[in-house]
Amino acid sequence: MFELNDYVMHNLYGVLQITGFDEMEFDGISEKYYVLKSVFAKNKSTIIKIPVNKIGFLSPIISRDESHELIQKIKTVDTPWIPESKKRIQYYETIITSNDLEQLCGQLKNCYEKRDLLKLTTKDKEFVEQAERIVFGELAISLDIPYDSVVDYISGKIAK
Repeated sequence: MFELNDYVMHNLYGVLQITGFDEMEFDGISEKYYVLKSVFAKNKSTIIKIPVNKIGFLSPIISRDESHELIQKIKTVDTPWIPESKKRIQYYETIITSNDLEQLCGQLKNCYEKRDLLKLTTKDKEFVEQAERIVFGELAISLDIPYDSVVDYISGKIAK
């Protein structure tokens, strides 16, 4: 169980912070909920409630050491580019829901490389935005750096 003020990762909303707990009743059944707010979303006033007993969508933030390991793997991670857009979009959905940061980084790297060669589709751009929110948010929290500094931080570490 997560605690008050913990940061957690949600594959759709990115980094969330537990701001409280609530109890709600539906059909005579009382259930305890996490009350969460988005940390890096454009609309920070959005409140999300997730049942405490259904936290499959939430995962703990990776550690500082895990962040450094991930950054070092970015150079060598090899994720194949899927030329057919429908299959690529299905793959995007799979890795977003799996919250596999290494695969997300690999596919982001692919999209960054391809955007100079190909015209990315709207779905490609949506994936980039969502994957950046997940990866950059998780790294910002675990490394205790501003969200807007993550790209420079990664670049500095990879260049060494």
